[in-house]
Amino acid sequence: MRHTFPKGHTINPRNTIDDFWAKIIRGGESECWEWNSTLHKSGYGVFNIACKQYRAHRMVYELTRGEVPKGMFVCHKCDNRRCCNPNHLFIGTVQDNQQDMVNKGRQAKGEQVNTNKLTAEQVVEIRRLHSTGRYSLKQLESRYGIKNIGRITNRIIWRSIV
Repeated sequence: MRHTFPKGHTINPRNTIDDFWAKIIRGGESECWEWNSTLHKSGYGVFNIACKQYRAHRMVYELTRGEVPKGMFVCHKCDNRRCCNPNHLFIGTVQDNQQDMVNKGRQAKGEQVNTNKLTAEQVVEIRRLHSTGRYSLKQLESRYGIKNIGRITNRIIWRSIV
């Protein structure tokens, strides 16, 4: 019997649905099911069909829940990129996925943001200097070589830094 994957892709004769499922270490219904094979450099599990690479969690979603609508993504409730438990997967937009990340506090903050030009110590110093009333925002911007110091002093960014 010939099986087909979602969207009508035919399984590579060397790969079967059983081969795909065998690459997942299944746990209980609420546990993560770890992908135990090839990983993309991003950390997501991948599986090849007819010389095309698919994300394992997306394939699991399509095999168990149905086709993913165009423009939508398969996101993880558990934040484990290797997880293939269909109970941990949901459909969302890029914005849904980003909001989920923010809600869980996983977004890069402070010095973790690779575009930051300041350290946490500099942020503390900027706030201290500004609070004395002797330095304007413009003077601090010039001193530290960045713009929008007011976003730091008003705690719009770097909120968790004292």
